This record gives sequence, structure tokens and C-alpha cells, in this order.
Amino acid sequence: MEKRSIVAKIIYGSVATATAVVLSLSVQAQNLLVDPGFETEGATNGWGQSNPIATPSGVSGGWGAFGGYLEFTQAHSGFFSALMVENTWNPQGAYQIVPGTAGDTYTLSAWALDTQTPDYATPVLMQLGFYNASFTQIGTSAGNFEAGPATINTWYQEPATVAVAPAGTAYVYSYLMYMDSDSAGQGMYYDDASLTAVPEPSSLALVGMGLASLCYVIRRRKA
Repeated sequence: MEKRSIVAKIIYGSVATATAVVLSLSVQAQNLLVDPGFETEGATNGWGQSNPIATPSGVSGGWGAFGGYLEFTQAHSGFFSALMVENTWNPQGAYQIVPGTAGDTYTLSAWALDTQTPDYATPVLMQLGFYNASFTQIGTSAGNFEAGPATINTWYQEPATVAVAPAGTAYVYSYLMYMDSDSAGQGMYYDDASLTAVPEPSSLALVGMGLASLCYVIRRRKA
């Protein structure tokens, strides 16, 4: 009976620990992006990086741009935001590379603002790309184009893009893109982007079991 109670305590302790870790990670998930509000990039007046970044020097190094150029003006918060200018059906945007872990769930979100009604009904694209250690792409998120801001000249938080990193993931690319059908020089502003990661449940369960077992061993030794 005593052995059963000990086993039960270990199991209950493991579950409680794993649950606590999950809740802690969910509440305190950190933003993995460098300069998420484009404040540093805006202050330096430029990007200086082309797409794609093919070397590890681009990892956690801040934003890169593709499909044209970016301007910095009004902001959702702070002083700067990134403007993707229209380019006749050619997507323009910003991207950033951070180290990634297979099995983790990644969530990408951002605030957006449009200064005019877009010609294309769904001009916004937030996409996640997954690459191995050799910088070879091994997966992407669904990456469906979404509708622009609900109200013109008003900041609006776009629906988040969520994806699980496939096996072999070493790096995660976050893409903030914009596409419209004309070349009037208007575009979409992005600001306050966020990329968070939550470890896979099985890993958390193992962590909980390990901690519970360790506590049991320590208590036995003290006894």
C-alpha cells in the first residue's frame, strides 16, 4: 500500500509539474524577434540585407527586406513602423530568422494599417518558414493571404499564423508580406510583430516526470 501511494505521488507530481510548466510558458512566452517594433531599423534608416540571407550571420540579426524597399513613418507604438510599398502583384515584405526547435509550436502575429482600400481583397500574408541546419527549406505554414485592416488608417491586429516546426528544424523564418494589384505607391504598414514558441506537450511531460522523480530521490535520501 505504501509503495502504491509513493507511485501515485510521483505520477500526480509529474502531472502537476508538467501542467505548471505549460501554464508558465503560455503566460510568459517571450517574443523571439529582434527589434519587433522596427525601432532600431527605423533609426538606422535602412535594411542593408537582401533576400534570402544564406549564412548564419543573418540569424537573430534583425529584419531583412525583399521585393523592393521599406520606409519608416507612423507607428502603432514607439516612433517607427515598416511600410511595404505596392509593386504590381509582386509581394514585398520583411523577414527575420531565429533559431528553431523541431516539435515546438510557433505563433506569428503583427499589427497592420492600410492608408487606402486595397485592390486585392486579401493583401496581407504572414508566413512561417522552417529550415534545417544547412538553410534548406523543409516546411512552411499555410500562409494564406488575409484581409487587410478592418478600417482604413486604423491599426488592426491581423489573425495570428500558427505552425508546428517539422523534424529537422534548426531555423525559423518569419515573413510579413503585402501584395496589391496597382503601383500607386501606397502600401501596408506593419508594427509590433511577435513570434513565440511553446514546446511540444510530450517534452513538457518528460520534464515533469524528471523533476518529480528527482524530488522523490532527494526525499528518500533525506529520509
